[in-house]
Amino acid sequence: MRLRFVRPVADALAAAGLLDEYHVWVYPVIKGEGEPLFRRESAGTLELLGATTFSTGALALTYRPLTSPSA
Repeated sequence: MRLRFVRPVADALAAAGLLDEYHVWVYPVIKGEGEPLFRRESAGTLELLGATTFSTGALALTYRPLTSPSA
């Protein structure tokens, strides 16, 4: 199942150990500031499973959690 959601929902799901993969898209835009993608306490340790680059400079990254946030 693929879900798109805002960070508070993602943080709650990660804290409960309910996320098995993270798909992160990175676009080449520089803003100079912003919020972190994950709260440190909700992400745990992640393993990079794959990375795809596109001609636009965008990246598609796939991670899986190795440890739960509470570990």
